[in-house]
Amino acid sequence: NYTRLNECLSALKMHQPVQYVIGEAWFYKMKLKVSPAVLIPRPETEELVEAVIEHFGKPISPNLLDIGTGSGCIAIALKKHLPQIQMTGLDISEQALAIARENASALQTEVRFIQTDFLDESYWDSLPLYGAIISNPPYIPEKEKQLLDKNVVDHEPHIALFVESNRPLIFYEKIAAFGKTHLKGSGKIFLETHEDFAEQTAALFNDAYYASVIKKDLFEKNRMLIVTRRSR
Repeated sequence: NYTRLNECLSALKMHQPVQYVIGEAWFYKMKLKVSPAVLIPRPETEELVEAVIEHFGKPISPNLLDIGTGSGCIAIALKKHLPQIQMTGLDISEQALAIARENASALQTEVRFIQTDFLDESYWDSLPLYGAIISNPPYIPEKEKQLLDKNVVDHEPHIALFVESNRPLIFYEKIAAFGKTHLKGSGKIFLETHEDFAEQTAALFNDAYYASVIKKDLFEKNRMLIVTRRSR
């Protein structure tokens, strides 16, 4: 109606992302509910999902873990295309998980969602072994805020975007440590990374007894890291 149209136009003038204005975003051919509680899914993240599907396209039944699930876009896309997997999504935000659960229900996918702070290692013992760990974690240093578009900084959840500038790889450090005890012997870790820190992130995993391969995204930026455990 006319009132709703005016509300939408006002929100857009305030640089609110169109996905939040209409309350939905498309990701991997799925329509997802989004709100300012979750990041808007990006095309580069679809490529991360594609890499996992290519690897796990065989008829196997691994446990997969998505760290920092947000809207549930990665976890739901994987479960929808690999119905044989058992999929778990972790997030610190209960508001984000409410959206993720709604999306999983609407798309008729069974995903287990858990609210926890992944950086708190005391919770790790309650989690099982996984055939793959996937994550698009916060990786933008706080000092880069001024370089981002206003619609991102003013409206998307900072907890899902930014890390302290003095420790930009904190999530990758924790994932490497977690993988040592929770990744199956033949398992892999699939990560989205900051293009400026891709080499450092790969080196971090190589030092933790993993072998890492950096992959470029469709914009030719170093965006993904595929990590395999190797014998010491």
